[in-house]
Amino acid sequence: MSAVKPRIFFNGLLLITTLVGLAYLFQATSLSAMLDTTWIDQEVRGKGLSGELLFIGIGALATALGAPRQVISFLAGYAFDLVLGTMLGVIATVG
Repeated sequence: MSAVKPRIFFNGLLLITTLVGLAYLFQATSLSAMLDTTWIDQEVRGKGLSGELLFIGIGALATALGAPRQVISFLAGYAFDLVLGTMLGVIATVG
């Protein structure tokens, strides 16, 4: 059995630290509160183009910080129905 290589150990430690830091940032900011149906109802639904752009921006930011794309896509379907929700969900999670 070979000894653990320090570089592999530190790379793994860096990855774990980064993921924990992102999770803390997600919970410490108000971003986690923006990913629920109450926020969608108040700020996005029925707001027209400004609601759509807000959803895309928040969805892209949440995805960049590590939120699951499925959550963003489900919220897009909830807020905008099937066709528009699918398009905006894809734009928010891929864009």
